[in-house]
Amino acid sequence: MSANQPELPAALLSAFGRADSVITISPQAVVANWRYLASLSSPTTETAAVVKADAYGLGASQLAPHLVDAGCRTFFVMSLDEAITLRGALNDSGHDANGHDTSRH
Repeated sequence: MSANQPELPAALLSAFGRADSVITISPQAVVANWRYLASLSSPTTETAAVVKADAYGLGASQLAPHLVDAGCRTFFVMSLDEAITLRGALNDSGHDANGHDTSRH
């Protein structure tokens, strides 16, 4: 909770029970969103993707290759460890650190 919002008592929270909902976000939907944002920029402006915190729980290693295939060349991460993990995932998926497809070479 923020400083402006009071903490809810545990008894009140337990009245809601456990959440049993699941949200599914497809890589294709994320790519479509990235393409839309990129379309709003000038052709000389590079549109990056923020994949910090494991792409906010979506799985950066699984998501980034889809974004590279769509044309994304710049990724933002939170730490050096995340950058190293992302680079490894891109290399494993047939892309180099610059987003180029290496599977055809």
